[in-house]
Amino acid sequence: MSNEPTDPAAEAAGNEATQIADQLMKEGGRGAVLLGAARLDFALEKLIKAIMHPHVGGDDNLFDSDRPLSTFSAKIALAYRFGLIDKSVEHALQMIRRVRNDFAHSFEDATLAEHTHRNRLAKPYSDARKGPIWKRIEPILATNKQLSVELREFICLVVTLVAF
Repeated sequence: MSNEPTDPAAEAAGNEATQIADQLMKEGGRGAVLLGAARLDFALEKLIKAIMHPHVGGDDNLFDSDRPLSTFSAKIALAYRFGLIDKSVEHALQMIRRVRNDFAHSFEDATLAEHTHRNRLAKPYSDARKGPIWKRIEPILATNKQLSVELREFICLVVTLVAF
């Protein structure tokens, strides 16, 4: 055990990443895609709210259903336009949003192994593999032999983006 002091923020981020990965592994294919996109949507909302002036009265109805910032797409666009996320993160979030929409509206068993989804996620996977979060979480997920390669990659991508 190291005697080095730990950074509380880094430790909290690591714990959150592990928790998200655990949740997504329990879900499996369609559930992991839908829950992963929902976690990213929530993270974007928190990020945007962090830079906004507080709403008088507490609750901010801009994010309620049928309001300007209720959709994942609107939050992605706003976060990018405010400079909160860069182009590669914006692209990755848009691709996850598209995959999520396909999974949500499919009557058949959609899988991440489908050519369309693999093509959409190829660049986001490539970009995310370069980061420290992917390098930390992927070996842990690789020990779970029940996870497909595609699901393992998707979980790593979601965790990397949430941590970002």
